[in-house]
Amino acid sequence: NRWEKGIQDAHKDLAVHKNDMNNPHNTTKAQIGLGNVDNVQQASKKEFEEHRNDLQRHITPVERENWNAKETIVGAQ
Repeated sequence: NRWEKGIQDAHKDLAVHKNDMNNPHNTTKAQIGLGNVDNVQQASKKEFEEHRNDLQRHITPVERENWNAKETIVGAQ
């Protein structure tokens, strides 16, 4: 019927609009505040993987051992 066709057409139009990545509203960087964001270089994939695989990240093995020994059943407060 006419109502169902109208609803289907509206859904199709919305889907087309939603998938349009060519900036249909001509939104600018200033309008969404990108001028307020620091333009910093992100870590590369290689740098990220090296950090992730670093088993001594942030603390040394001795510091880790001391930390893990703080709260034991024997030493619990």
